[in-house]
Amino acid sequence: MNAGWAFTSLLTLGACGTTEPSPRPHCEDPQPILDPAGEPSGYERCADGSRIRVASMPVDLGWYADELQPCFDQDPGDDQECYAHGDCGVSPNARCLCHRSYWLNWNVCVEVCASDADCGEQEVCVAPEQGGSYLDVPTCRGVRCRGPEDCASGECGAAWATGDNSAYFATGCRSAYDRCRTSKHCERAGEFCWPTGPDLPQTDSPTWTCEELYFAQ
Repeated sequence: MNAGWAFTSLLTLGACGTTEPSPRPHCEDPQPILDPAGEPSGYERCADGSRIRVASMPVDLGWYADELQPCFDQDPGDDQECYAHGDCGVSPNARCLCHRSYWLNWNVCVEVCASDADCGEQEVCVAPEQGGSYLDVPTCRGVRCRGPEDCASGECGAAWATGDNSAYFATGCRSAYDRCRTSKHCERAGEFCWPTGPDLPQTDSPTWTCEELYFAQ
């Protein structure tokens, strides 16, 4: 949907004297988003409120020590998924932690990460302050781009949204033809500015549009 947000495409002079649109970054006045230690997190915030991923940075799991703990100690009368990290298998990144919701808390096994190296080829390690996690610990999330080097425009946009019991995180290459920069450019309630175009965007296609996201109840 065109949310009334339009960008003026760059025009370049071709060899035959014709003009054609060219992808370009749109981020103005980028400012680093800091991690809990006050260091650059690998993300930057643009003047319009949108965010971009500019680098892969390690995450210190020590910052989340309180969150990386189960809710309940072992109780013969209780039935939890786990009671200690060792209950979650042999993976060095498996943790038993507390899943808190509006209705109840329970222990769950979760694969955490400390860097992109802990994740799959099309994933990145996302710290909770970058969004996309309702467990408040770093986890691997699937993405379309991992940084500016993956994008013809040189800009890898990032966005996140959370509901009661689910969370979304996404990245996608920005295009000169995108329909939106942030969700405030979307007309309808419940819509988010989200990357929905091809993984390798064509120069004449929008890669970010206004979309509805459905959260678990």
